[in-house]
Amino acid sequence: MSGADVLETPVTLGKSCRTVGLPLGKVSSWRTRGYIPQGEYTLAEVLSLAATARLVRMGMSPAPAGDICFQLREVWPEILARKAEDRPLFLLVTPNEGGDTEYLWDICTGEQVLERIQDASLTVNLRTVFFDVMDALRKPKGKVGRTTANGTFVLDADPLPARDDRELA
Repeated sequence: MSGADVLETPVTLGKSCRTVGLPLGKVSSWRTRGYIPQGEYTLAEVLSLAATARLVRMGMSPAPAGDICFQLREVWPEILARKAEDRPLFLLVTPNEGGDTEYLWDICTGEQVLERIQDASLTVNLRTVFFDVMDALRKPKGKVGRTTANGTFVLDADPLPARDDRELA
């Protein structure tokens, strides 16, 4: 199965919510208000929902966060195709001069983030989002924890723990 095929794997709304650590009621509300798309979700939409949740946890309003992150659908195959030794890609979001509802965003490497970041910018490591979602989808329902890079199991209060996505190392 190719990377693009994997991204088309259907995921129920309930499982999508559990995977990204958002209550079903909140996601349903966001869908009703048009912040995120309605309809069936695939793995690509779950990844976009996870990125949206990260931006919201960093203080961004869900409407622009969802608008930006669900445009990432075309980027996920590239992230999936990247090798482990490749530099991760980041979503860099910066408020536009127009206020807190208009944002400029771009996909860039860590070096590019360091060149472009501003005080009010938010960054999301898209590789981390991908691996956290995949790890959460592999967990049995109700299992709260994750396996770290060194192979130890750590209990989590949140299936997608908040991380300092500004760390570029």
